[in-house]
Amino acid sequence: MTYFLIFGRAFFLVVFAASAILKVRDFRSFERHMAATLPRLRTGVPLLARGVIAVEAVGALSMLLPAPLIFYGFILVLLVCAGFTAYVVNLVRKNGGESCGCMGESRVPASRLHVLRNVVLLLLASVAAVGSWPTAADGPGLVADHLIAAVPAIGTAAAVVLFDDLIALFTLSPKDSD
Repeated sequence: MTYFLIFGRAFFLVVFAASAILKVRDFRSFERHMAATLPRLRTGVPLLARGVIAVEAVGALSMLLPAPLIFYGFILVLLVCAGFTAYVVNLVRKNGGESCGCMGESRVPASRLHVLRNVVLLLLASVAAVGSWPTAADGPGLVADHLIAAVPAIGTAAAVVLFDDLIALFTLSPKDSD
């Protein structure tokens, strides 16, 4: 379980930090996306957009908590992933062609693949939360343990961060099939 928890920490640190950074980088675009996908909250969109970025940043930083407290970090990540999953499911059900906005601006519309990705994130966060329940045997682990688990976690996180680009890469457009 030690390797899995190290993997989970590194994975969610990279995913949540990248998501927050990409949204801050083009904040106006993220704000427009929020206004388009949540029309009932139009007046609260600037505050909500800042709140989403803040929660993602706190989620990333929570992965740096020491062993007895990391449980709460994984619970936070689990709750945030649950909220984001509900948002993506709503977008897919509306079928308005909007992107999920998960990593900032994207031309790829939200789809069942995005829901599946988020369900996998929910499962990973759930297992990590259960596995990180504080025990007397918790310790910092060896540097080698952290490297063995963190390197594939960072690679996997990169795939999540670049998810829309990967979908676009492996999806033929109508022009391409001619």
